[in-house]
Amino acid sequence: MLLVTLLLSPVVVAEPIDFEMADIDGKQHSLSSYRGKWVLLNYWASWCGPCRQEMPDLDELHESNEDVVVLGINLEDASARKLRLFREQYSISFPLLKSII
Repeated sequence: MLLVTLLLSPVVVAEPIDFEMADIDGKQHSLSSYRGKWVLLNYWASWCGPCRQEMPDLDELHESNEDVVVLGINLEDASARKLRLFREQYSISFPLLKSII
């Protein structure tokens, strides 16, 4: 009976909190501007090995699905120049945002 109750329970989805952040080129991005799309927020740092390894897969996901947006949020205090070099090195096409943390 519990299983039936769980399966028939309504799903409640809360509205995500909107934010606005600049990418490394100065362009502003807000979560609300991607309404209707799946948005993957990827928190990363250039010193993080697994972060570097997943970049090609995230870029492929971003490029191959028009309903999916990948936003890479950098968590380190790195210059825009350093992050542009990282973007170039890994051929990243999705926006790289500077964290405000």
